[in-house]
Amino acid sequence: MLRVFSWCTAIMIVLMAIPANGKVQCSCPKVPADGEGLTSCSASESGGRCNIDFNLFGLESERRAAQLLIESGHMKLTLSDTELNPFQSLQTLSLVGEERLVDTVLIYMTVAAGNQSARIPRSVPLKSLRELVDAARSNNLRRHINAAFNVDAMKMWMDRSDEYLRGVSIRTETIGRAIVSPGCIEFTTSEGLWIMFKANWSPARIAPRCGSPK
Repeated sequence: MLRVFSWCTAIMIVLMAIPANGKVQCSCPKVPADGEGLTSCSASESGGRCNIDFNLFGLESERRAAQLLIESGHMKLTLSDTELNPFQSLQTLSLVGEERLVDTVLIYMTVAAGNQSARIPRSVPLKSLRELVDAARSNNLRRHINAAFNVDAMKMWMDRSDEYLRGVSIRTETIGRAIVSPGCIEFTTSEGLWIMFKANWSPARIAPRCGSPK
């Protein structure tokens, strides 16, 4: 199990830092639903339902995500109301280890699924969340998540304009059931749960999912 203390709040501020340009697009893979917002997004598709959350993932949403992860048997979340400015958050994230960064990304991936579960109990299979966590904590995928969401990745892409991004191909990597690109990860479990987190500085913000726009 994992305790998420003040560094969780710090990482959240960094992952959701406002880029110089652009809105964030998010869509589900099969259910015809999409959205556009100014913040990072969490999205999930399960049981024929698509959920997209563009909120800043407040305490209520974090608790819902944490509860699902707790019920899956993997994580324990302790929330903190510690407030850090963006500069302090960048410093904190630079010092945080790979394991903590990955587990924080897992929490944000689960926000939309947590909100669905709150509305429709038992609509998100816990076995699928267990599969997600196990995969994310594996050595190979963990390294890719760290590279996709660390400070270096954010600095590289945060100030790029939408016009610039439309002229480049967003590099994605497929690791097992995960698709990873800078600032974005999506995962499809063997039981069909699809789940995604996209930071709003990600170059994939101009695309519905983690790759280049089609």
